[in-house]
Amino acid sequence: MSRECEFLVVGGGIAGVSCAESLAICRPNASILLLSESSIVKSVTNLVPVARYLHKFDVREQDVTEMGASFETLVDRLDHINSSEHCIRTKAGVEIKYRYLCLCTGGTPKLFSGKCVDPLVIGIRDTDSVQLLQRKLATAKDVLILGNGGIARRTRQSEDLLVERNPISHVVTLPGKLQQQMELLKLAQTLVKPESQVQLSNTLQDVLSICQSNDDILLSPGEHTIKFLEHLNDNGSLRGLTQPEAILSPAADLSLLPVVCSSDEDSTLLVIDGDYTLSELVLDCRHVRRGILLRNGTLTMRGCRLLGDGSSSTQEGIVCMPGASVELKSCLIENFAVGLSMRPKSSAELGSVQFKTCKTGLELLEKSASVNLQGSKCSFENCALGILADGFVLGEQRTEKVLVLNKFSELQRYNEDNLLGNCSFYNCKKNVRVFNESGQLLAQRSHQQLLEDELGGENKENIQMV
Repeated sequence: MSRECEFLVVGGGIAGVSCAESLAICRPNASILLLSESSIVKSVTNLVPVARYLHKFDVREQDVTEMGASFETLVDRLDHINSSEHCIRTKAGVEIKYRYLCLCTGGTPKLFSGKCVDPLVIGIRDTDSVQLLQRKLATAKDVLILGNGGIARRTRQSEDLLVERNPISHVVTLPGKLQQQMELLKLAQTLVKPESQVQLSNTLQDVLSICQSNDDILLSPGEHTIKFLEHLNDNGSLRGLTQPEAILSPAADLSLLPVVCSSDEDSTLLVIDGDYTLSELVLDCRHVRRGILLRNGTLTMRGCRLLGDGSSSTQEGIVCMPGASVELKSCLIENFAVGLSMRPKSSAELGSVQFKTCKTGLELLEKSASVNLQGSKCSFENCALGILADGFVLGEQRTEKVLVLNKFSELQRYNEDNLLGNCSFYNCKKNVRVFNESGQLLAQRSHQQLLEDELGGENKENIQMV
């Protein structure tokens, strides 16, 4: 028995199925055959971009008969490859001629048991081997981990695999004089609960690679560079060892303050995926496209300063995704294209927050976004546009697509339920700009497409509003 195809993909794992599906999209008229040893294959679902080079997804197992008609499938095992003749033979004796061959059979971990198969030695290769490790760890008394790479460190610390420990307070200090270090430790002593475990660390990156999501992290003054692609959540915190007034001082020397910056340009500095607290920090976002992406939960920020580069037309300070909420107290956001971007059904409580020299200080990208400007101490200074409100119902008497207002109280008339408090505007070219619902910038754009635009391309709405 023989068959022919243009693309032959060998392997029914995530790589093989993703390869076949991608080929079907790129070459819809090509003949594609997926060869799998098992009738149950693994595919990716719920693919969501997290950063420019990072996605999160769920793994779904399904029968090959459920794969659809975009490509053919054959349940058999590869036995022999004749690359010169562009032909393979399966264990059942089927010969398949191909034009292109894609081998997605995976790798084999290097085990230290030699040629003998030892049931106590496990190599991490795929989801099945991870599940096997979980079952073994559930009853194991002693565990030996060989290797010091990312998988080994995360296995050692993972709260999903090992018994969860109590939260630890990590104190990150940079090299300094003895007296300075002692003063920092005295300040840390006032911030850490007496019963808490404390660990001294050299770099913030080391702490982020081993800590639990609910650990507390204290940073000494100085520049802390990270390349961080994980999520911060579960009631953890990141706090600087300094006083709030030093962070917000106009003449502040950044070298004397706890500064978090990124070594991965053109990305997002921090991704928050649950309840988290940032206090007394400078977030240097001048070399990234986005300061904070808040996906879920509540982000609380006290005495923080976010710095943008002041020249980008798309750089965002904080992006609050649907369902998430942010609480800012005594914070300064400056030099961004957009200081704070509120997506539909997100919420913000702002107290004594300053937006300075932003192209747009605050943008509300749908009438369901709610903002409480507590009291009247929030201010917009030297911004091209103080507040951008999109998708508001201006009433039948208003036919214009864009409305320019001078006061926040005037904007409240069009959305009294979701807009509370008051604020001040100083030397802004336009204080408030409202887009009528009929001319909504994000109309007919799905949430998924919006997220892809955020993480993979420029935000068109930031360009249109100037």
